[in-house]
Order: sequence, then C-alpha cells, then structure tokens
Amino acid sequence: MKAFALLLVVLAVVTAGPVRHHHKRELREQSSQSCAQRCTGAQNKYTYKTGHSYVYQLDSSTDVEIPNFEKHNSNVTQRAQLTISVHAPCEYQMKINSLVITGTDVPSTFAQTVSAHSIRFAMDDGRITSVCPSPDDAVWVVNMKRSILSALQNAFEADQMKVDEDDVAGACQSTYAREKSGDDWSYTRTKNVHSCRGHHNIHGSLRAQAYDVNSDTQSAPVSNAQHECRHTVTSAGVLKTAVCTEWHEFTPFTDRQTHGGAVRSTTRMRIVFVSERSGVDAQSSNFERKSLAYDDSEMDYSSETAHAVSGSVSDLLKRLCDSSNVFVAKETPSQFISLVAALRKQTRAQLDALIAATKAKPQCTRQSQFLMDALPMCGSESCVSAMTHILKSDTSLSDADRFAWFTSLAFVPRATIEMVRAVVPLVEKDESHKRGLLGVSSLVHTYCQQHADCAS
Repeated sequence: MKAFALLLVVLAVVTAGPVRHHHKRELREQSSQSCAQRCTGAQNKYTYKTGHSYVYQLDSSTDVEIPNFEKHNSNVTQRAQLTISVHAPCEYQMKINSLVITGTDVPSTFAQTVSAHSIRFAMDDGRITSVCPSPDDAVWVVNMKRSILSALQNAFEADQMKVDEDDVAGACQSTYAREKSGDDWSYTRTKNVHSCRGHHNIHGSLRAQAYDVNSDTQSAPVSNAQHECRHTVTSAGVLKTAVCTEWHEFTPFTDRQTHGGAVRSTTRMRIVFVSERSGVDAQSSNFERKSLAYDDSEMDYSSETAHAVSGSVSDLLKRLCDSSNVFVAKETPSQFISLVAALRKQTRAQLDALIAATKAKPQCTRQSQFLMDALPMCGSESCVSAMTHILKSDTSLSDADRFAWFTSLAFVPRATIEMVRAVVPLVEKDESHKRGLLGVSSLVHTYCQQHADCAS
C-alpha cells in the first residue's frame, strides 16, 4: 500500500493557468479556523467561484520498463473522481471518491482509507501555501493527496521565466510557457527535477543525504529525469484539462552511447473537468496545517514506533531462503526490501533474539548473510545499536563487511544521540576501526544538522 503511494508521490504534478484580470489586493491575516495563514484574494490565474464545487476525473498510470526483460515490466493505474470545493477566498477542500486501482495488489480497505477524509488546502493566486489534512489520515494518505493537489498549483509569473515553487517534490525550479488556444489558454510547465531541494529523504532502496548548495543541481546524477505538464484553462478561469508526464531513468548500468539497459519509470496523469455545481460540502474544523512538501516522518524508525514481531521477520527470512535455494528468483529482491522494512520496526531485544536464533539454527546457509546485509540498510536506532554490538564482539565479521557497515552510517536518515553515543567510542578506542571514521563523522554531522544544540 505505501509502496503504491510512493509511486504516486514520484509524479508530483503541477498545473498552470491563464493570466486574467490583475486584481491587486492587500495581504490579509486569516483566522485560526482558516487553512490559509495569509490571503491576498488575487485571481490572476484561476477564477473559481466561492460557494461552488468542481468535479474532475483523474486517470493516472505508472509504468516500469526493464530492457530485455519485458515480462517483468509492470503497469499500475488508478482512476478516481475529485471534487474541489471553494469555501472562501484562498480556502479550498478536495474530496477523493470512486478510487479504483489496477495492476497491483492493495488491501480491500485501500480506497476507503484514501476517501475517508477530505483535505483542506490554501491556494492564493495559484500557489498552494498550505494543506490542512485530517489528523486521522495516515501520513502516506496525506502524501498521496499532496501529489494530486500539486496538480492545481500555478506559480506562473511571466512567459519563459524561471520560478521557484514548493510542491510535493520539494522546492523546485520550473519554467512556464504560455500560448493562446482558441478561447482557452494553454500552459506548459517544465520542472528541473534535479534542482529540487528537500526530496532526498523520500524512501527508496538508494539511500541519500541532503545536498543543498547554490546550484541548479541538487541531486546526484544516479538517474535522469524529466517532468512536463500541459494544461488548458478556460476563459472563465477554470482548469479544463491537465496532462502531465514524468519519467525517471536509472543510469548506473546504462550504455552512455546508446542509452541501452536503462530501467525507466514513467508516470502519467490526466485530469479532466466534468462539471460545476452550486454548493459545497461541510468543512472540518479538525485539521493540522502542514506544507505541500512530502512528509518523510514515516522514516522515523525509533523504537517507540516499533510494532512488528520477530515472527514476521523470520517468515521473510524463510521465504528468502526458499526463493534463493537453487538460484535467485525474480521475487528475491522485493523480499529482501521487505526484510529491510521489517527490521526497521524491531526493537533492540527483538533484533538480538533474531540474530541469536539465526546463528543457532539457520533455515538455510544464506540466512545469516541475508540478515547481515539487511542490517546496514535499516537505519533505525535499534539496527545501529545491534550493528555496534556485533562490531565490538563478533570477530568473524570480515574487514570488508566492517568497512561497509561503517560506511552505511553516512546514510542514516534520522540520527539520534543514542546512535552517536554508541558508535563514536568504536573509532576512539579501537585502532582497527579507524577506517570507519568517515562514516561515524557523517553520522555526527547528520545529527547536528537535525539538532541545533548538538554542540552541548
């Protein structure tokens, strides 16, 4: 379920609209019951009517293409109805209904979970300044709604002008182009995906840390990417259609001359206006004001959030053993990723018991190696603590594995003081661990980035 939500998050679609009548209005402070903190009320781009609701049809697809392995290609689609209600200047609400997913297995409650609550949002002169979801919505649900809401945003200022805007992908640089199309306005938005700040913590198999300097490139060139949206807005100032495409191409194993061998993920979204009606649904007064940026708080793998039991991890290890008994099966990689995710939810006591059981009675010869390979990819406080204990006490761990484990500390997304206290003595007191100084110092740096008082 969360994996599919993250596929939608990759889309990060943003729309554009027409420049209409330039209403200059003073900045107004909003009440505590408003989603918007400030509102100019300007309608230079959209002219949605207060007290009206606008219905849209949403269709999207995500395709993953693997060269020479066509039978492993995948396609996931979603269809839903969106209702956008306008309650006051800058005050909007979106409701998702009739959600249908194909091409992947999702729980029977998936659509109900996504549609259970509307999401309020503030849009001022085309820019979405905040979202106000229900506190009962899970983080992944809100992120999914953020990706759709980003399709409404229009930060256009002038033709062919670069603008900085915040959306679900982070703080990105975009360029808009505008042209007249009959009575409508047509806009093309091109986002410089590599310029986006704040999206490095979106979870995936490739771990990363922030890179934030004065540069148009904020991401390592591990992949190529392109994002483009084409939008049509009616003369009445209502979004008519939005057709957006974003692709990502994994490049490390690509032939640089022919671009052969690249694994490509392509997401397409089409939003089509259906109808307008007078009247709006009731607004919830129970909300939490947040930004439009992707929320990575589900990457907080603290022991307080641990709720899985060791039995489920043992089952995963058994399935890994079964799928790789003779050769590596196509499901083995996804099973390994599931193992890493499950380890993040374990307490230190559960991990210790699991490691001991694996050593005492392994289900296959590779089981211990699967576990040892997964630990440095985990990144939780419990995993780092368990790794530290093994580094201190297990003399059978090879020098290559020790160096890899230390290096993995540089990619821990959320460092804690307990992690720092556990790993620093390793390089202070043991000469054999000096090669791990870079990883340990990177972990300390990550902690200080996240805690201003780290020096004390």
